[in-house]
Amino acid sequence: MAGHSVNFQTGLRSIMKGDIMIAPLRSYLSSPEFKGFDLKVRGIGERAPDYYFHPSEHPQWPVRALWLWMVAPSLIMREPRDPTATLAMTAGSIWHEVVERSLLDIGLLVTNEIGFADEALRSRGKADGLVKEHSGQEAPEELFEFKTMKDMILRQIETLDDFIAKYPTYVMQANEYMRMSGYRKMRFLIMALTFPFDMREFVLDYNPQMAHDVETKYREVHQSIADKRVPMCDGCSPKFHCAARAVCESATDEQLHLIVKNAKPLVEA
Repeated sequence: MAGHSVNFQTGLRSIMKGDIMIAPLRSYLSSPEFKGFDLKVRGIGERAPDYYFHPSEHPQWPVRALWLWMVAPSLIMREPRDPTATLAMTAGSIWHEVVERSLLDIGLLVTNEIGFADEALRSRGKADGLVKEHSGQEAPEELFEFKTMKDMILRQIETLDDFIAKYPTYVMQANEYMRMSGYRKMRFLIMALTFPFDMREFVLDYNPQMAHDVETKYREVHQSIADKRVPMCDGCSPKFHCAARAVCESATDEQLHLIVKNAKPLVEA
């Protein structure tokens, strides 16, 4: 590939790996065909209690934290946020718009922001899109998710296994979308937030055991609510921020049962 531009070499390597998005997207972004559009910068804010579980946040939570989300969400302890996190999330949301609209223009996405729900377990969320059928597929078979991250982190991720090990939260989020939708593959496009905007593309297969484990937790929460009892604490891990930790550390059993008595969760309405 000597003599060819860096962009050409990058695109060719991507195609040889079986990627379907990186080379066409880079080509489109360097073309006069790229269309301008207006962007609305949205505030970050906190998720307002809606008495649903959400794939982007809840699959990793322990049962007692999930129970609190359903019966007393005001007691949930949030991780403190700093200005750099807000800047990073805002930049990520802007790139979401640019990349999703570009993939729609190219014809690689059938649609973006596609929603799914499991009303029985009260879980719902939106995947970033649905990939157009390709490589002999008769109909779309893959959901789509776009992620951004620091360049120094992305350089550590070369394979799907690297990605799974580094970001189990993203994997569980994707698996929830697949569980609720019936689709069994999720195509990730990952981009660094700084020049030269390096990219990775991976296809994640559905994990039925992971889906079963999440379903089991959600069912236990609903059963605890129906039985008007406090679920057992799963135990705190120093590696995981548990939203119920403050309650578990400070509340007595009597106070926890008082929460159950006074709670009027939407799920019982």
